[in-house]
Amino acid sequence: MRTNLALGLRLLATVTAVLACAGAADSAEQAHAARPTVSITAPIVGTWRLQSIYEEDSGGEDIAQFGPAPNGLFMADGAGNFSFEIMDDGAPSRPAIGKPRRGKTDPGRMPQATAYFGTYVLDQHDRKLTLHVSNCLLRSCDETDRTAEFRIRGDTMELISAAESSPTGASYSHIVWKRQCCQ
Repeated sequence: MRTNLALGLRLLATVTAVLACAGAADSAEQAHAARPTVSITAPIVGTWRLQSIYEEDSGGEDIAQFGPAPNGLFMADGAGNFSFEIMDDGAPSRPAIGKPRRGKTDPGRMPQATAYFGTYVLDQHDRKLTLHVSNCLLRSCDETDRTAEFRIRGDTMELISAAESSPTGASYSHIVWKRQCCQ
């Protein structure tokens, strides 16, 4: 009797596990169908630190909107969420926000930075990354898309913007990121 009960419990556990796996597979297939180019094995998943950035304005002139040594992070997860931040180096020549300067404050001086988050779609065939910006420091960028060509070599990722929609807001940018963590 005890043997039959133990076998029955094992059988019940096995059937429950099979059904749970089937349900998870169906859920995974539905999620994959909704976002066919994003997967848990996407090559951009992880945390990336800014290594270099080159930008041009609409006239083709070089710009360094984030100073000579900018800092930044790009983070992407396997569910298609991202966070993107680049800011100036905080050089001592840049006054702090609202810091008195010769007895006056300079509330208009803001650090040069861009930060936003949202969802991404990776088209590995065409090597295109589309960032759908949910929220941004600049409200005019909320609910917009930024596209870039991506290249990954080892632990280095390059994002090369399409001329009309740079991830930083410049007319053209070439950003190099170095993987820090978690593929």
